[in-house]
Amino acid sequence: MKGGTVEADILVRNANGESILVVEAKNRQNLSPSVATALRRNLAVHNLLPPSTYFLLASQDVGYLWKAADSSMPDTPPTAQFSMSEVIARYFPGVGPQERLRETQLEMLLLQWLQDLAGPNGNAPAEPEATLARTGLLEDLRGTTVDAHAKS
Repeated sequence: MKGGTVEADILVRNANGESILVVEAKNRQNLSPSVATALRRNLAVHNLLPPSTYFLLASQDVGYLWKAADSSMPDTPPTAQFSMSEVIARYFPGVGPQERLRETQLEMLLLQWLQDLAGPNGNAPAEPEATLARTGLLEDLRGTTVDAHAKS
């Protein structure tokens, strides 16, 4: 944390400039809910988790979403869990089942996916978008600004 700011892999802001989604890309194999919660807790206790309505921790295999991502409660389990396989197949179709993306590749893929969801045609009926819709995130993404390596 420099000068009170925190950098996120991806930061999504609403029209008022308020952070609504913080995204961290961690392309670990076997990313379980307990490991994801521990990673989130580590960010929170070191003041590296910017205030936001939602927090998403994603690997190429699975995404974990926290709604009302209060960093004062770092051990809260994820609100939702979803497979990332459909997103990977849509945006990086050449990846084989045993092939791992580099973290920077995953970040760029997540950035493009979220930018598409923030646009006017971002309401895909498939998973994981249906899960995001149930949490309210899909609607909250409409008309937002999606930035990589943004400071909050």
